[in-house]
Amino acid sequence: MDVEYLFFPQWQGSGEHPDLYDGAELLFDELKNDFDFSKIEVSREVRDEKPPIKYLKELENQLSYAANLIQKTNPETIFTLGGDCSIELAPISFLNKKYDGDLSILWLDAHADLNTPESSPSGDFHGMPLRTLLGDGHNDLVSKLFSEISPSQIYLTGIRSTDRSERDYISDQGIKKCFISNIIHSFREVTDHLSTIENEHIYIHFDLDFLDPSDVSSVPCPEAGGLSFDIALSLIEELKLRYKVVGGSICEFNGKNKDESRKVVGLARELFEF
Repeated sequence: MDVEYLFFPQWQGSGEHPDLYDGAELLFDELKNDFDFSKIEVSREVRDEKPPIKYLKELENQLSYAANLIQKTNPETIFTLGGDCSIELAPISFLNKKYDGDLSILWLDAHADLNTPESSPSGDFHGMPLRTLLGDGHNDLVSKLFSEISPSQIYLTGIRSTDRSERDYISDQGIKKCFISNIIHSFREVTDHLSTIENEHIYIHFDLDFLDPSDVSSVPCPEAGGLSFDIALSLIEELKLRYKVVGGSICEFNGKNKDESRKVVGLARELFEF
């Protein structure tokens, strides 16, 4: 299988966390001998940015860079080391187009990332990428997508912090979700749902705030009540055994606790390896 590994240390989606670049680079240094990464060039300039979308120009430029690279290599599979959650626009929209919508997106994240520029309380784009992938976002970003996904393709897993507008959208669109309490002892709810959708291809988005802060705390927006590292690792192993995983990402590591990088590197190796 033709695989593209991307190193995309984009931090601008987080608005005020340039340390996500440093965290991604820390992981990259540990993984660069294992995987042949293509690097997406990312600006490191920090400015005082304002809503509705902070660092919009950088997000546009870096999305174009990533999209052009992916289009040239035309891979069957894409794994991305980020960066914040905004790195998902090019990989997911490309794979969705490649597989003609036959793609389930498992969003392992404490947050739904379903805000719009109008509903976002912060203007930080890492709270908007999933909504943008649905075609409901800033036109300068939506227009650069390879394709748009549908709500039925999304499975929100582990969410425990949402804004009112996101909760309303999830309810209105019938987006399915799974809480941490339902996967601590068994993955059956996840696997049953993915089997019901009957999509052959799976994409695994892994925001590290999906994990409990007692295991990995080096994230911009930690939320109590996450999954333990060991169970999360087993979940990825199970998904890879049962389904055709054609992409995934590791996002939102700021590297402040370097001891935690060993865990995250192990997680990345499990997700990225064939």
